Amino acid sequence: MQKGVEELLGYLKVLERELGDKPYFNGESFGFVDIALICYYSNIIAYETLANFSVEKHCPKLALWATQCMKRESVSKALPDPNKIYDALIAYRKKTGIED
Repeated sequence: MQKGVEELLGYLKVLERELGDKPYFNGESFGFVDIALICYYSNIIAYETLANFSVEKHCPKLALWATQCMKRESVSKALPDPNKIYDALIAYRKKTGIED
């Protein structure tokens, strides 16, 4: 699982570099790239719990961006609960016999 975590963090670091110091990928305004990427937020939070890592620790600017996006009602109401995704991941792992 550690190899997968390192790979995911590598991708997230690329996104963080593209974000830079801007509040959103489009600069000051929430745009299409933000919409496309924030859809993965709940999954990433679930993976953090499952694999015991922290996006905030490794990609603080990206974590801040996600927090900013989640303050938007249109985003927070549209995304699934990360706890439900985590529970589904655990159930899938048990059903398929996936172990570390």
